[in-house]
Amino acid sequence: MANVYATIPVPSVTGSGAPVNVSAMGFDKLFSLSGTPNATINIEASNDGVNWVPVGSMTASNDLQRSFAAVFVRATVAGTASGVVLSVGSDDPGTDMTAITVPAGNGTGAAANVSAYGGKKTLIYNGGMDGCITIQASQDGGATFSDIVSFVGQSPASVNVYAAVGRLRAVVSGFASGVGVVSVCAAKDAAGGGAAADQTVMFWGNTQIGPLASTVFLTPGYSTAAAALADTKQIGPGGSKNAFSLEVAHNVPDSSPSTITYTLLVNGVASAIAVTLGANTAGGESANVAVPLVATDRISLQAELNSALADGGNMNITVALRGV
Repeated sequence: MANVYATIPVPSVTGSGAPVNVSAMGFDKLFSLSGTPNATINIEASNDGVNWVPVGSMTASNDLQRSFAAVFVRATVAGTASGVVLSVGSDDPGTDMTAITVPAGNGTGAAANVSAYGGKKTLIYNGGMDGCITIQASQDGGATFSDIVSFVGQSPASVNVYAAVGRLRAVVSGFASGVGVVSVCAAKDAAGGGAAADQTVMFWGNTQIGPLASTVFLTPGYSTAAAALADTKQIGPGGSKNAFSLEVAHNVPDSSPSTITYTLLVNGVASAIAVTLGANTAGGESANVAVPLVATDRISLQAELNSALADGGNMNITVALRGV
C-alpha cells in the first residue's frame, strides 16, 4: 500500500478554495501548512461537493492529523493567507460512499446497503432540518436495527463510526421544518470491504461525558443525554460468542490532556477488553482479546475519566464492540 498526496488550493483572501477529490485516500490524513498565514484556514469535508462540514482549522505553519473518510476536502479562509501552501497525505485504500435517505417528515427512510464497506466510516449531516435525525444500523440484513448516533438541529456535523455493519437508515422525529442531508463514506479495508457475515457489532454512545473526573456508563445505542453515573443499562450479548475489541470515536475531542479508560463489563465485572485514550484524540482501538460470552450474560460499557475536561464534556462519543 502506497502513500498519496494532494495540494489543497488556499484562497489569498476570505472565501473557499476549489475542492480536491480525496476519495483515493484512507481514513487517517495528515494536513501540512507552510508559510505565514494572517488568517484562520478551516479545513472542510464533503461527499457531494455541495454540503460541507468542518474537520479542523490551522492558524500557523504546522501539521494537523485528522481521521475521517470523505470524497472531497477544501480550504476556507477567514482573513489573508497569501503565499501559504496546504497539502494532505494518506495511504491509498480508497473509499466507498452513498447517501442515506432522510424522510421529508417524521418517519423511517429506506435502508442503505453498506455491507461491502470498510469498518471505519464517517457520517456527514447537512441541511436545515428542525428535528432529530437518528441513524440506525443493522447487522442481520435489515431485520432489526439499533440507534448509533443522532443529529439534532441545523448545524452541519460529522461523526465517525468504527464498525462494520450491513445496513444504515435514518429515522426522523420531532420534525418541524426543513430538509436534512446525510451521507456515509468509508475507507476500504485490506480485504476491500466490510466484515464477515457472522461478525457481531454492538454500540454505545453519548453526547456528553464528565466533565469532572468520574466513572460513567455509556448508553446502549446512542443518547443525546449525558452518560449515566450508575450501571443500570446492561444488555444481553445476543447468544454465545466471543467478544474481541472496542473501537472508540471521540467525534469532538477535548482540548485537555485528560485520559479516558473504556472497559467492557461482563455481569458488572471488568473484562480484559479495555483501552485508555487521550480525551484530546480522535479515538482508537483496544487490543484483540477473546472474552467468551453466553446468552445469560449482561454486558455494559464503562468509561473512567481521570481528570476534568476543559470543554464541557460534549465529546459525542461512540463505541463499537466487535465479536464473533
